[in-house]
Amino acid sequence: MASPLASAMSADEKASLVTGQRSIAEPDGAFDIPAIEPKLRLIHPYTRNGTGLLLWELLMRIVEGKENADDAQLILSMIPLVKQDDPLPPIGQWNSLFPFLVTQGFWNIYLMLRETDDPDVYQFIALYSNLRGSQMRYNPMNMFYDKATGWIYGGDEKGLFSLGNDYNINFYIKNTTYAIPRYTGYSILADILLAPMVGFFLDTVRFPFEYDGKPWQIQIWKGRYMVANGGEIGLYELTSPIPYPLHMLPSNTYLDLRFEIYHGENQEIFMDYGPKNTWWVGAYRIGNFSKTPILPAKELRMAGSITFEDQAMCDAFFASFLKNKPDNMTGSLKDLIFTFDWKAG
Repeated sequence: MASPLASAMSADEKASLVTGQRSIAEPDGAFDIPAIEPKLRLIHPYTRNGTGLLLWELLMRIVEGKENADDAQLILSMIPLVKQDDPLPPIGQWNSLFPFLVTQGFWNIYLMLRETDDPDVYQFIALYSNLRGSQMRYNPMNMFYDKATGWIYGGDEKGLFSLGNDYNINFYIKNTTYAIPRYTGYSILADILLAPMVGFFLDTVRFPFEYDGKPWQIQIWKGRYMVANGGEIGLYELTSPIPYPLHMLPSNTYLDLRFEIYHGENQEIFMDYGPKNTWWVGAYRIGNFSKTPILPAKELRMAGSITFEDQAMCDAFFASFLKNKPDNMTGSLKDLIFTFDWKAG
C-alpha cells in the first residue's frame, strides 16, 4: 500500500527527492531526481506538512488525553527513509546545516531519516538546495530517532539541537549530561525568582555536606514545569567564586541517579528516569486536561536512589539528609545506595 503522504505528493515534489529514496511506509517505492528548478520555500511542504501533523498530534494529546503514541509513530514513519547504500548528493560545506543556511541561503529543505548500523535507530538528515542554483546538498544532523524506545535525541549527550533535552513520543522530556546548566551553574535565585516567572512551581530540598575537604550539595526538586509534571536530582561542588548559595557549580563526579514520580500516593508510576551515571537527572511528562492532569507539587510523590562513590561521601550526605529532610520524606542506606521516598502532602 502506498504511503498516504507519498500519494498526496505532486509529480514535481516526487521529482525533488533523492535517487533511491524510499518511505518507511512504502519500502518498495523509489523516486528519481532530475535537475530541479529551485522554488523559494523555507521548508518544503513534504517535510512541513509532516511536522505540522506531529505538532497537531502533540496538541491533541494534551487536550484529549490520548494514552498511546501510535499516531506519533505513524507520522514519523512518513518521513522519507534513506537506506545506507542509497546515493546522496555531496555533503554540505560544514558539519552543521545552520551556518550554511545563514551564509549561503537556501531554496528548500527536506527532513529525512537515514538507516544506521542499529536496525532500530535512524539519523535525521537535511536535504537542501542553495540560492546559487539547483544543486542539492545534504547534511547529517546530530539527531537520532530510536524506533524501539520512542526517543528522539541528540548525540554526545547534548540534547536535541545541543539545547540539553531529549524528547520521547510518549511525551517525556529528559535533560542530558551536557545541558546548558552544565556550563552556567545554578543559583538559589533561580528557584526563588526565575522559576515562578516561567511557570515552574516546585518543591525543593537541599542537602549541603562536607566531603573530600570541600563543600558539596545534593538538591532534589518535584512539581509542575509549565505543562508538565516532573522532578530533578542534582549534584554540585561548591567551588564557585560566588558565595554559596548564590551560585553552585555542577559536580565533575558522576553518581548513579534515579527517580520516579507518582500522582499522589497511588502505586502507578507517572514517569521515571534512570539509573544514569551523571551529575544531574531531570525528566518531565507533559500532562493534559483529562487522563493525566498537571498536578501541583504537593500532590506528587517522588521516590528514587543515589549510589555514592565511597562510604565517606555516603555518610557525610546521610548526616545532612537527617538534618535537612522535610517531615514527609524518608530515606535509608544499604551499602553505598541511598533510597528516598518523598510523599505527597
